Amino acid sequence: MTYTTFAQFPEGSNAGQAFFAEAIYTFLLVHVVLNTATTKSNANNSFYGLAIGFTVTAGAVAVGDVSGGVFNPAVGFGPIVVDSWNGGAENFQHIWIYFLAPWLGAIAAAMVFRITNNSKEFANAAAEE
Repeated sequence: MTYTTFAQFPEGSNAGQAFFAEAIYTFLLVHVVLNTATTKSNANNSFYGLAIGFTVTAGAVAVGDVSGGVFNPAVGFGPIVVDSWNGGAENFQHIWIYFLAPWLGAIAAAMVFRITNNSKEFANAAAEE
């Protein structure tokens, strides 16, 4: 008996397009999270959940058919591994997309965040620890 599981890589998708979509939307998601939920200037605002949720929704709608709309290595890795255990080994060949693309997108977002934010956002960070 085989089970149908949730495999991320959509049927008929191109690996290069899926990689690019995952990297770009992970960049956007991490950038939104860093700018809304972690800065001192937004400490008393509670809009960041809405901003993050809308970013995930926009990404899922925009690239869901291209890459599956994962934007997180754990979300991509787990279902593909379970799917391969249940007979869907053809999806396992795309697991690298859901590991590498989100990491590259997140690193790029962190670098852009660090470059574009005021140094006062990071002032006394070492002294507070």
